[in-house]
Amino acid sequence: NTLVVKVKERPIIGNINVGGNNAIKKEDLDKALKKMGVSEGLTYNQAQINQIKVGLQEQYYSMGYYGANVDIIKTDESKNKVALNIKITEGALAIVRNIHFIGNDAFSDKVLLKQMDLSTPGWWTWMTDTDRYSREKLQGSLQKIVAYYMDNGYLKVKLDSATVQVTPDKANVYITAHIS
Repeated sequence: NTLVVKVKERPIIGNINVGGNNAIKKEDLDKALKKMGVSEGLTYNQAQINQIKVGLQEQYYSMGYYGANVDIIKTDESKNKVALNIKITEGALAIVRNIHFIGNDAFSDKVLLKQMDLSTPGWWTWMTDTDRYSREKLQGSLQKIVAYYMDNGYLKVKLDSATVQVTPDKANVYITAHIS
């Protein structure tokens, strides 16, 4: 009548190494990891690691790095510890190749494009980076267009949708905005 219980403790995170990140500062990554419950001295949890991988990739995608890839490699160490090596491959930023408006009868494409924080490549964009796509820039630009319409007396203006298409090589972006 003897019950034997074998316990295997979860390992402790002994070391976290991050490499390949240029667009996001290491300090910011460390803060984000700590917020998500992953830092040196805490218990290793594979589910959390998977969430972090997906979250980091989403963050890079939102910044316009559609070719970004995040690999997290766990290495067992002594005394029930593990080391995490986070290898980030950012890839190139996606470039806005075309912005098209549908339903803009009151203002031309040229007038609306001047309201945006995004633009297609030109001789000046190498300095301003306005041709580099990011979700935040697009949202801000679309709000500016709605505000422009309202400032000019179109109180019932509505942005029906904005479609972003990324080429298979993840280097180019095509944007279509539907306005009514």
